Amino acid sequence: MSRERYSRSAPTNSSGSGTTWRAEDGRTGFTVAIKEVPLGDEEAPGPDQEAALERALDAVESLRHPSLPRVLDHYEVDGTVDIVSEWVEGTALSDRIEEANPLAAREVWTLLDQALEILAYLHDDTRGVIHGGLHPQNMLLDTSGRLHL
Repeated sequence: MSRERYSRSAPTNSSGSGTTWRAEDGRTGFTVAIKEVPLGDEEAPGPDQEAALERALDAVESLRHPSLPRVLDHYEVDGTVDIVSEWVEGTALSDRIEEANPLAAREVWTLLDQALEILAYLHDDTRGVIHGGLHPQNMLLDTSGRLHL
């Protein structure tokens, strides 16, 4: 698959690990998220780096959890890897925290419980996945209040 399949709108989030875009899948018409991850310096990745990247993408694509958007596709283009996943409609946890200022204790405990349950799934020994960018800007509350990473 390729970048031409997806029609991007404005970026929804940008951090040190890349930029996330809202996009439409030209084949299905579904709204998707595209995480554009830079590969690093301008040198082409070597065979070891490419193999490690493929292993990491295979691991992420195999994840099945209701609070993790399913990865649908990935491709390399112009020094980046674009990871296409299901779109989750909602609000960044950072925005919710700023809005509530402070969050009620009950909401904090509920969110922590949800986050720990997701992380326990991710960090299970059989999956070999470690979430290395856990912060409120990367955590999303869907329209029902459920936390997603």
